[in-house]
Amino acid sequence: MRPHAVRRTRTARGPALALTLVLLVGAVLMMGTSSSAFTTQSANPTSTWAAGSVTLGDDDSGQALFTTGVPGTGQVSAAALKPGQSRVNCVKVDYTGTAPAAVRLFVTTRSGTNGTGGTGILPTTHISVEEGTAGAFGCAGFAGATTTWDSATHPNGATVCSGAGCFSDVINSFPSTYATGLPSALATWTNGTSRVYRITMRLDIATPETAEGATASVGFTWEAQSA
Repeated sequence: MRPHAVRRTRTARGPALALTLVLLVGAVLMMGTSSSAFTTQSANPTSTWAAGSVTLGDDDSGQALFTTGVPGTGQVSAAALKPGQSRVNCVKVDYTGTAPAAVRLFVTTRSGTNGTGGTGILPTTHISVEEGTAGAFGCAGFAGATTTWDSATHPNGATVCSGAGCFSDVINSFPSTYATGLPSALATWTNGTSRVYRITMRLDIATPETAEGATASVGFTWEAQSA
């Protein structure tokens, strides 16, 4: 009886041991599959972006270049001009935008009153524009000039008056929109760019007596658009 009992015990343990070995082999195979591929990565930090800005400023402290009243600091009196007389002043324009930009000059206001004989002076007021690399409001230290507007260099060639003393560089011919505006001598402005504009206004020698007492006004605008 006892020998039979021993054989039954051995028969019961055999399958249990075999099952354990199969599970262990399965685990080893799974581990081998998991570690058989070598990988590597290179990471770049999170990217960010923002819209650029176009920002212009100037050093005129809110004052006009020319005035018929009492001039402030850096202003020039242009009262009681006689035919043939000129007035000159400068303004520094600074660019602090983050996007490269193209800058143009044009007029946004242009008006006048007639003189005692019914004639105005806008048609006979010449204007020239020089763009410099140094200087300030009032023209102190102006240097590095490039002429960008006068009777020879202005881009549109329009003549809006007739008769003696009428030339294509008069204020009435100056562009009035960005699209037709006077381009800067520097094609692209970047952050920190500064240019000084020297503007000369001259009442033509042939201005008629009928314009005596006439007045004129104009507003200059520099506009930057991303290049």
